[in-house]
Amino acid sequence: MRLFLTTVFLLFISESLEAHSHPNVILVLSSDVPRDELGSYGTDTQTPNLARLQKQGTRYQIAWAMPTFHLSQRALLSGKYPTTGNSPTEASTSILVEPEKTRSPDITVATILRKTGYLTLAAGKWATDGLTPVQESLIANGFDQHCILESSLRNQKGPQTIVVNGRERSVENAGKAINAFLIDFLSTPLDKPFFLYYPMLSPRPVTLDDETHQQSTSPISRAGDVDQFLGDLLDSLEESGQTENTLLVFTSIHGLATKTTSPPAKDLTDRNPATNSKVLVPFIVQAPFLSEGGHVTRDLIDFTDLAPTILELTSNTKLDNHQLDGRTFVPSLKGVEDPFEKRNWIYARAGNVHMIRDWQHFLDSDGNFHDLIKDPFQRESVSPLDKQAPGRKQRLELILQRLESKLTIPNSK
Repeated sequence: MRLFLTTVFLLFISESLEAHSHPNVILVLSSDVPRDELGSYGTDTQTPNLARLQKQGTRYQIAWAMPTFHLSQRALLSGKYPTTGNSPTEASTSILVEPEKTRSPDITVATILRKTGYLTLAAGKWATDGLTPVQESLIANGFDQHCILESSLRNQKGPQTIVVNGRERSVENAGKAINAFLIDFLSTPLDKPFFLYYPMLSPRPVTLDDETHQQSTSPISRAGDVDQFLGDLLDSLEESGQTENTLLVFTSIHGLATKTTSPPAKDLTDRNPATNSKVLVPFIVQAPFLSEGGHVTRDLIDFTDLAPTILELTSNTKLDNHQLDGRTFVPSLKGVEDPFEKRNWIYARAGNVHMIRDWQHFLDSDGNFHDLIKDPFQRESVSPLDKQAPGRKQRLELILQRLESKLTIPNSK
């Protein structure tokens, strides 16, 4: 009987995928909200729309971004690990578009989807290289349309400026204006599938109080606002009848140390950019055509996995001379148990420090090795009494050495 039910379910999934061979794709990335302030990740914070998303999808407990927005954007859109040792404090880039045109920008998932008939839209924040005009950068990275914050100092106080398909518009609150734009966009079914890349702006901009120099809004209040923005998008999808044919991923631009459980300021996690907490992000996926929802998993995810997953679900595109570092997590969404169809390590880098982890252990290129289950804040070295740890460390060292060799470009002279 169990075999029969399993067969029926797999047939249902297969037929569903056939019927939704060109699903819409929405990537929502929050900012300024610690992972552990989201109700879906173990706190009492009220985030009903995230709970609603999880009920209809899959929540990943172990997902890595990069430690900065521009590196996360590059990894997410290209499916490849950044090959430059950018400082973790840099404000800067997306996939680089060099003014001298000495090389072409990396192929992005948006570029490929646009060629296969998708409408591609970028909204919210956009990380540029500081040299290329924003609109040129967006086009080079594969986006047909955009509604983004205009990145200049005039957006710090007073009216803010957003750019809608090349035209500037002054608004009182850029976050609310952009979300309203997207509600209108999602409320009307299109004659083609779409790809929406949405690094969300904080609904209440994070500013410093002039007297106390403290943030004017709390992580809890910002989490509630992000949840409301997400709820508006979910409602718009449902009203337009597009939920069943949409892959929606909710995650974060980068990891943040938590407010309530982080160790003292002198601790490793506060002074070292290369830690698990700096890249650990929420990651919830809703794909009604693929998964029945309500799942929580410890399967491993990093940001390079989004591009191959999206391409598998939308176009089945085979890329010549373009090998992706990421690995599709479609088997994970389907509930496949075979470990050979899933990742067994994930990777990120902060400046020139490379870091890698599996389900339990963390290693960086400076030799720091930690058991994240017993020591989540990386305060202690792994106990010498742990007889399994040396073998696991050796395995991670071999993988990290291979990645370092591949991803570090020698200085040219």
